[in-house]
Amino acid sequence: MENQKLILGVDDDIEITTILQRWLTMEKHRACFFNDIREFFQALGKEKCHLCIVDINIKTLGIGFEVITEIRKKFGDNLPIICLSSLSDMKNIAHAIEIGANDYIIKPTSRAILTQKCQQLLEMSSSSSSSFSSSISLPEGQYRFVPTQFSDIKLSSKVYIEGIDEHGFKVRSNFLIQKGTAIWIRSSLVEEILKKQEIFCTVTSNWVVIGSTDFGAYLEFDLVSSELTDNIRNWIYLKRKSQENER
Repeated sequence: MENQKLILGVDDDIEITTILQRWLTMEKHRACFFNDIREFFQALGKEKCHLCIVDINIKTLGIGFEVITEIRKKFGDNLPIICLSSLSDMKNIAHAIEIGANDYIIKPTSRAILTQKCQQLLEMSSSSSSSFSSSISLPEGQYRFVPTQFSDIKLSSKVYIEGIDEHGFKVRSNFLIQKGTAIWIRSSLVEEILKKQEIFCTVTSNWVVIGSTDFGAYLEFDLVSSELTDNIRNWIYLKRKSQENER
């Protein structure tokens, strides 16, 4: 179909690529995954691609970083990239985002998480606006800095939640929030999912929102539990089902 979006991915795990390709095809996308980097780039150069999914840990750690860098060098900043990894080390995820990835997925994942993240980035890239467009409407929140031994100053400000996954929030703010900053996030979304007023997070990456004076940041949850992960995945699944029923 002409309106289908082409999604290309590379991962040396045959089982993973088979599952991801099947899930995305079920969502009416044209998806093609490769286990070989050369074949991936050959396909990428043949026709217009709308989204790339790249495993960070292809054969050895770091190869995925090179793939992301090469995509940005050849195709610019307008092609969305999701990095895929089983790594629990968020420093590697943050590095992937800093060198050009737009989002990430931790393996093992679910169909709901995969399709929600892909849909967000596809909508963003197809929009004439440079602002982030989420397929799930999320409320704005408020954050406050955590006082340290060097300062007892307490500051608070509004923050716009643009995405959520199993490990944290993607937010937009009117000013840059430095990496390493410890903050509390208060939002109706936190109450809805976690049944408490606020959650403790740390800023692991930040960026300038292209075409805007705003700044983006990723806020990683301080404590990730199986209960928290299940609650988030269930919430995303129910939101997506609700949206589908409204169409």
